[in-house]
Amino acid sequence: MEKLYNNKYKKINLIDKGGYGEVIKVECIEDNQIYAMKILYKSEKDNINKKKLNDIESFKEEVNIMKELQGENFVYLKEYFEDNEGYYIVMEYCNCNLSDLLNSKYQQGMSIELIKKIFFQLNKALMIMRQSNITHRDLKTANILIKYTEKDFNENDFIVKLSDFGLSTELSITQSNLTISGTFNYMAPEVENGKYNNKVDLWSIGVILYELKTCQYIFKGKNKKDEIDNRYNGIIKKTGYKDLDDLISKLIIVDTKLRISWDDYFKNNFFYEGINEEKSDLYHQYNDNEFKFQPSPNAVKNFITIGFIGDSGAGRSVLLHRYIHNDFEIVMSTSGMSHMEKEINIFGKKIFLVLYDFSERFYSRNKLFFNKLDIIIIAFDITDLSSFDRIEIWRNEVIETIENPNIAICGCKCDL
Repeated sequence: MEKLYNNKYKKINLIDKGGYGEVIKVECIEDNQIYAMKILYKSEKDNINKKKLNDIESFKEEVNIMKELQGENFVYLKEYFEDNEGYYIVMEYCNCNLSDLLNSKYQQGMSIELIKKIFFQLNKALMIMRQSNITHRDLKTANILIKYTEKDFNENDFIVKLSDFGLSTELSITQSNLTISGTFNYMAPEVENGKYNNKVDLWSIGVILYELKTCQYIFKGKNKKDEIDNRYNGIIKKTGYKDLDDLISKLIIVDTKLRISWDDYFKNNFFYEGINEEKSDLYHQYNDNEFKFQPSPNAVKNFITIGFIGDSGAGRSVLLHRYIHNDFEIVMSTSGMSHMEKEINIFGKKIFLVLYDFSERFYSRNKLFFNKLDIIIIAFDITDLSSFDRIEIWRNEVIETIENPNIAICGCKCDL
């Protein structure tokens, strides 16, 4: 009889295998969907094996972080369970990781355009992590997953998913006595000293960027000693692309005080080089455009509802928190929708202002609800150039759904 994990998951094939466990591809017999299952096996010696105890702790911490980090560009957690044989994480299944994609299709390196497409999405995940003060500590191409619906990878239709949070932790200012965590080739030198901060991920990003463009290791030398010396001294090779090399040179700096900040990284010119004239105008038009509720005296009602929509969760989140959210009481927050409210005074008249923040999924399933809203704010993240292409799509969607809608478009740069 075929084994069923948790009475509902049947194994399809092995994805990867390590010392204490494995990752397998499974099918859920309840919903007929495909998932990836990460397994850490139990043994009688677990209680006396210090490394195994650390692995169990990291495994459970990974579950907690996956629950906290929500967004399109994170691998989502289906469920976690354990039995007499092991611990299990069931998560979203993706087609491949960035390392496999690079080595199978781009042995000479990726184009600048494709690298930007990947990082526009990856940066959204990194922004959300910065909001939560979570540092990955093991950023590498093997932990960046790619999901697509067509048979083969299409450069114009894919989703980037950040994964593997077993080594992730909360880091902000410099901390001491931390564990040495990560993969050596991508690891910042200061990690080995046990004293580091959230800039360790920036170093790893520099290594990844170079790898994507050249399909080579950035510290490659004549031998292993050369590579180690290059790494400790921050001696790097160039890709030949000025803006990319400039960014990498700011990421791969041994002195963490001189290494680029997260704020400057997200605003770096490399991510905006090549914006066409139309998008450039939009960028300047919406750059840090603040939403301000300014109705005319005759338009003030006793009860006003505003809905925030848009497929950029990062854009909506930053916009709400930066300009509005802190002044509002969160009444309800469920999957796909947050409901906030506050009594305010406008033109000497007290009114009740209600805000709704909707995910794209909630909007698509509850369009009739939007007919009740007084104002629709289409919020987007201007650091994601692909958002510009979707502004009109959202506007037309709202016009088709709602009779005579009052629409405002608001862009926000997610510089955390």
